[in-house]
Amino acid sequence: LVEGLRAVETFLQSPYQLIRLYITKEHAEWAIKHTDNAHIVIVTPGIINKISSATTPSGIIGMFEIPPAQSIDNLTDGIVLA
Repeated sequence: LVEGLRAVETFLQSPYQLIRLYITKEHAEWAIKHTDNAHIVIVTPGIINKISSATTPSGIIGMFEIPPAQSIDNLTDGIVLA
């Protein structure tokens, strides 16, 4: 799940595939401009509050596909943070 306007916009421009976009009515116009209607689900603020982990949800939550795991053999040098 991706929460918030900027985070969802970033994911929409990435190769990750959108599954659903849960929004409140106030964000409907924005959602229609940025994605097709097949992915949009308009919900009440109460539903957004239940889905969201944020203290004050923005009213936009995107559900994106998780990409397949990469093989360890394909990884290059880097830092792993846990």
